[in-house]
Amino acid sequence: MNWGSIFKWFTTLDYGNVADWVSASATFAATIVALWLGRRRPKSKLKFVTSRVDKMIWLKAINVGSGVAKAAIVRIEEPTTDTQIKAIATKGELVELHPYEFTEYNIAGFEESNYNKVTVIVMEVGSTVQYNVHLKRTKSGDWIVAKTRIDKSGLRKFK
Repeated sequence: MNWGSIFKWFTTLDYGNVADWVSASATFAATIVALWLGRRRPKSKLKFVTSRVDKMIWLKAINVGSGVAKAAIVRIEEPTTDTQIKAIATKGELVELHPYEFTEYNIAGFEESNYNKVTVIVMEVGSTVQYNVHLKRTKSGDWIVAKTRIDKSGLRKFK
């Protein structure tokens, strides 16, 4: 094997200039990113607020994500004793939430009683995302969303 002839063969090939290689690499990378972005599903993300009407506490939601969400109430419970509270659902128990559109419909409500903390569990229809919305009563008697925990594992796919 003559190493001189192999070296001469590799050095005589025209590989182009650096600008051609960089532009080809950037085009390939842009194609991969475009395909990846095009295949992603829009995701929804819900934020919750409370309101009081007479002796009822109502929970509303706004979708701050990019996809349409359909939310349904699963249950309302008092967290320290795990006592289930009777939930009053509205609009056939299913609310469709479009991105950044504040709905006039309440997701669910419960009668105000001597509870100081309440957990509302909301499932997104067609996904395994479960929202655990923790509400607490303030000193002034108003109800606020203390925290929202998102459980993406989900026990089952809610239909």
